Amino acid sequence: MDFNLSVRSLSVAFGDVQVTDRVSFDISSGEIFALMGESGCGKSVSAMAIPRLLPYPSAKIVSGEIIFEGKNLLELSSKNMREIRGKRIGCVFQEPMQALNPVVSIGTQLLESVRSMPKENRLKRIKELLAKSGFNDAERILKSYPHEMSGGMLQRIVICMALAPKPSLVIADEPTTALDANIQTAVMDVLKNLCKSENAAMLLITHNAHLAAKYADRIAVMYAGRIAECGKSDYILNTPKHPYTKALLNVVPAKGKTLADLKPIPGSVPNPKDFDDGCRFRFRCELAKKECENTGDCILL
Repeated sequence: MDFNLSVRSLSVAFGDVQVTDRVSFDISSGEIFALMGESGCGKSVSAMAIPRLLPYPSAKIVSGEIIFEGKNLLELSSKNMREIRGKRIGCVFQEPMQALNPVVSIGTQLLESVRSMPKENRLKRIKELLAKSGFNDAERILKSYPHEMSGGMLQRIVICMALAPKPSLVIADEPTTALDANIQTAVMDVLKNLCKSENAAMLLITHNAHLAAKYADRIAVMYAGRIAECGKSDYILNTPKHPYTKALLNVVPAKGKTLADLKPIPGSVPNPKDFDDGCRFRFRCELAKKECENTGDCILL
């Protein structure tokens, strides 16, 4: 299989506290891959390590490799990473207003994202993406400022900005969390369709199982800094093996489920300072046994 990205045994620490432990996954060209789990599981940390956007010097990569288009990104100089970041790897974040300059027009900011293209092609590229994103009045949009648009419109603008340089990988970190529920689907449809039409792979960071089920080709479930389970979406959602995956799906409302059918997971994700070598879900797992204290892998798998 042609892998666009291969993350191998990636461990990240903040100071003396290791927050992720040997995280590994692959994303093939054109694939939508979801990293799913509760807040605090290390999803965003793992994702931001890929374009090397973790805060320096507080965060450091302890071990691992990030192979992107045949190169280990951890071995590249800062200058070479700047050539890849934005051009070959695009990012869509939770808060579109934080990704846009409030005093600069949308057109100026979009054109800045394609500054490496020939000048005569820049405006055409931007208008093409705006049309694909559902904007039928590109001229007005280009002259507008961020405060003149809704959250859904701004997120679509940010998606256009991320896709404009024609990256081969887009990292979408909870891209609909800040949006109203009724426009989340519309924004995700735009993101998916643009990635597919541009043949860009997508790493989708989400805690939303419905979102992962609808849009992802494959899912990796993450808990307390480790990958608990990984596979095709249908497999993960219909025949989960890890107790955490099962527990996560048990709290998801679905057709035919009543309120009594939903089973909240007791407790919370442990603080990274409390991580040990045993199964980190054992304190919340109703199937936990004494042996779980001695192995990082679930003994039930």
